[in-house]
Amino acid sequence: MGKIIGIVAEYNPFHAGHAWQIEKAREMAGEESTVIVMMSGDFVQRGEWAIQPKAMRAVSACRGGADAVFELPLPWCLSSAEGFARGAVSLLLSLGITHLSFGSESAVLEKLSAAASRISEPGFEEEVKACLRACPNLTYPQARASVLGEDAVASPNDLLAVEYLIALQGTGVIPLPVRRLGSGHDEAGESVCPSASELRARILSGSISCPHADPSVMETACLSRLRFLDREDFLSLPDCADGLGARIWNAVREGSSLQQVYDLAKTRRYTHSRVRRAVMCAVLGIRSGDNAGAPPYARLLAMNSRGREFLASVKGRTAVPVVTLPKELEARGTLRERKVFASGASAHDLYLLAFSALADTKCGDDYRTGPAIV
Repeated sequence: MGKIIGIVAEYNPFHAGHAWQIEKAREMAGEESTVIVMMSGDFVQRGEWAIQPKAMRAVSACRGGADAVFELPLPWCLSSAEGFARGAVSLLLSLGITHLSFGSESAVLEKLSAAASRISEPGFEEEVKACLRACPNLTYPQARASVLGEDAVASPNDLLAVEYLIALQGTGVIPLPVRRLGSGHDEAGESVCPSASELRARILSGSISCPHADPSVMETACLSRLRFLDREDFLSLPDCADGLGARIWNAVREGSSLQQVYDLAKTRRYTHSRVRRAVMCAVLGIRSGDNAGAPPYARLLAMNSRGREFLASVKGRTAVPVVTLPKELEARGTLRERKVFASGASAHDLYLLAFSALADTKCGDDYRTGPAIV
């Protein structure tokens, strides 16, 4: 099959900068390379719902240059940067990638690799914990940056790039950093190549007209779910063993909006994204340990003709099963495969309530939907 470029993405939504990355990665690895993407589903790593359903975003990616788009299972989508990168890269490795491309603010591989090597050193985590004990008001990312010193990276995509490089250690896969095109993460006002954050803001304001999830519907659905949960449900959330679960439980009892819940739970110690992820895990029933190890399958969302050739070439030879017909997984998958898929399918049913074009879809849509052919 030749060179296979893997990309980890959310495409929330897919935009010109993403197409640019695919184009540049192909230039670096070879024009005949196959590009496969491991993409977040209906909920994304920053602890939010996606602006559009996963199938729609996957089709956009194939139209923008990707050959096949797979879904990262839900528990890993709502993990920390480390868990998100570990889960996505492990699935791409199981599909046989030879290269991994990632967007980066710096695109300086030497600096990113130095940070990855330092973090992987024995005892590094203990140094971070010691820093947190000495400076309890620091967040974990701030403490880690302090320990890294001159090797520290701060921008969001560089931080993820470091986690990708850690996940690649010892694999022989070639990293392909691509400098971000246009405005940075969460920046607004760029007219040539706006960021995903800017595009989402324009869609929600109505300046860009396209189908999208209704935030008010989704917020009501999420708050309803949160208010039915017991205190023990919050104490068993991922990455909440240090008291965050109890803070969120109390915040849910007092807050009347998601933003109020976030603000009430937030302290200097907890980043906003960590709080949002924990809240969304509570909403969707994800508990500590659900993202342990590697994801158990790779679910295909969309592909083009080259993607079909890739799929045929790896059929029966991947380290994890490739799911094209979810009903088969329900019938013959392992207990863990069925449990992980069921969590994503339930989340999808909830998500569709807020997407007006599909709001009347019956429950179980994930089990009935095969990959789109672009």
